[in-house]
Amino acid sequence: MKHHSAGGILIRRGKALEFLVVKHVRYTGEIQWVSPKGHLEPGETAELAARREVAEEVGYKQVNNIQYLGDQVFSYFENGEAQEKTVSWFLMEIAAGEGPILNKEEGFMEVRWLPYEEVLKVFTHAEFRQWVVAANQMLANLDDKPALP
Repeated sequence: MKHHSAGGILIRRGKALEFLVVKHVRYTGEIQWVSPKGHLEPGETAELAARREVAEEVGYKQVNNIQYLGDQVFSYFENGEAQEKTVSWFLMEIAAGEGPILNKEEGFMEVRWLPYEEVLKVFTHAEFRQWVVAANQMLANLDDKPALP
């Protein structure tokens, strides 16, 4: 079975560039540090789904400068059945002054805004780190500055 999700690598600019990481408690009780993402609703584009998921999971409704980062495709088994999932990732900048409103009913418990070097250490899965690296590179290209290592 095939699934399609979309998510956001969220940034904010202040004195320094920071990336959002979210503490999520899964239905299994496992604690993960992730970026907001979720499935596409019928008729919804990946970008609209990413915007909706960011709003639903962490409460950020005003996102700017959205840039498509790419698709992540992976396979897994669920209930003994092979699954294929595509996650479309977007770089999103949070509007100044907007604060998080966490969806604790869905297990989103805490947010942290961290500099690039620190956020890479916090994400639970390498896949999230890969998209933060891609976002950092895209930002460097957009700003015409060298990317951080």
